[in-house]
Amino acid sequence: MIVYDSGDARDADHRGADAGASGPATWDALVARLLTTARVQLEMQAAFLCRFEGDEEIIDAISGAADSFGVAAGARVPSEDLYCAYMVDGRLDQVIPDVRSTPIAKDLAATEAANVGAYIGVPVRLPNGDLFGTMCCMSHDPQDSLRPRDALFLKTLADMLAEQIQAAPDAAATSERLERIERALREGISIVFQPIFDLATNTAVGFEALSRFPGEPPRPPNEWFAEAAEVGLGVELELAAARAAIEHLDEVPNDAYVSINFSPAALMSPDLRATLAGASPNRIVIELTEHTEVSDYAPLSAQLAALRREGYRLAVDDAGAGFSSFSHILRLAPDVIKLDRDLVAGIDLDASQRALASAIVTFSGQMNARVVAEGVENAQELSVLHDLGIGGGQGYFLARPAPLTELLVTIRDNRMRTYEHDAAA
Repeated sequence: MIVYDSGDARDADHRGADAGASGPATWDALVARLLTTARVQLEMQAAFLCRFEGDEEIIDAISGAADSFGVAAGARVPSEDLYCAYMVDGRLDQVIPDVRSTPIAKDLAATEAANVGAYIGVPVRLPNGDLFGTMCCMSHDPQDSLRPRDALFLKTLADMLAEQIQAAPDAAATSERLERIERALREGISIVFQPIFDLATNTAVGFEALSRFPGEPPRPPNEWFAEAAEVGLGVELELAAARAAIEHLDEVPNDAYVSINFSPAALMSPDLRATLAGASPNRIVIELTEHTEVSDYAPLSAQLAALRREGYRLAVDDAGAGFSSFSHILRLAPDVIKLDRDLVAGIDLDASQRALASAIVTFSGQMNARVVAEGVENAQELSVLHDLGIGGGQGYFLARPAPLTELLVTIRDNRMRTYEHDAAA
C-alpha cells in the first residue's frame, strides 16, 4: 500500500522523475510516480490505484490529498458505493467533469460522503486480459477542462501499471529463489561421497563428491544447482561445492582420487584456480557434467589441456545420453568415460544397451580411457558390466553415498568380510 502525499504536486512529480533517472525504480516508487503524473497532468486533487476483490474495492495506492476524501490506503469499500464499478460495467462514463449533474453518479454514497465534484477513471487490465481494478482521479470541484481524450492518457498510464502488476509475482519469485541460493552459500554445503570401485578387485579407487543442501525446501541437489543457474549464481554454487569437497581431500585414502563435478561454465570461470588452490592435482578427477551443449569447444579444450598438464584428470559424465555423444568424447579425449545410468539400468535385459556399452568400451580402449558405469543397482547388472570389460562401477548396489568417515568404515568392514570369506574357502 502506498500513500504519496506530496504537498506541491508539480515539485513532487519532478522529484520522482529525477529519482527514477538515478537508478531502477522500486515498485512503490513507480506506482507513486504514475499516480502523481496522472493527478498533476489532469489537474485533479487525488489519484488512486484500486483493486477489485469480490464485492469490494481495496485502495492499494494513493497520491495527493486523500484525507480530504476520507480515504486511506488499504481501505476496503463496497464496490456499489464507488464510481469505479459503475464505470467498468459501462453505467458511468470514464470522464465525468461534473459529478453532481450526472445521473447515477450524483446519487452514489461516495458523492456526498467524499464531496466529489469531478471524476475520471479507467480499468486496469493485465496483459493476459484479467481485470485487476481501476486507476482513477477525483477533485472536490467540477473540472470543465476534462475531455474524453483525457481517458486515453490515463489508460496509457494504467497499461504501464498493469504490465508491472503482472510482472510483480515473477519478480517476487525470483527474489525468493535468489535468497534461497544466497542462504545456501552462507550456510555452507554438506558433502557426501560415493565410492567408485575397480570391478576386478572390488576395491574403492575413487570417491565422487556429491552435494547436499540442508536448507528448505528439501529437494534433490540438481534442483538447487538448476535454480542457482536461473538466478545467475550457478557457477558460484558449483565452485562453493567444489571447495567443500576439496576440504575432505586429506581424509581420502592416499591411493584413491576424488571426482568433482564441474560444468563447462564453472571450468571457464576466473575463480576456478582459486577454488582448486591447495589441492593435489593427481588426486583430483574433474568430472565434466554435460546437461547443455558445448557451443565452442576451443576455449574449453584449451582450459582442460592446461589443467591436465598440471596433473588433473578428466572424466566425461553421462556417456551414451544427451550431449555426451561419441563426437563429444572424441573432442575432449578424457581419461575416464562414465556410462550414463539410463544405459546401465536393465543392461542385463536389453541387448541394444549391451551393444552400445560394448561399443563404448571398444572406443575407450582406442583412446586409452577407463570406463566407469554409474547407477549399478543389482548383481545382474554388475555381472554383465564385468563381462563387457567395464573396469569401474558405482551405484547403490555397491555403496550408497554417505559422509566420508562413515563410508570408510563400511568399506573396511566389507573388505574384512571378503578376506575372511576367501580365507575360509
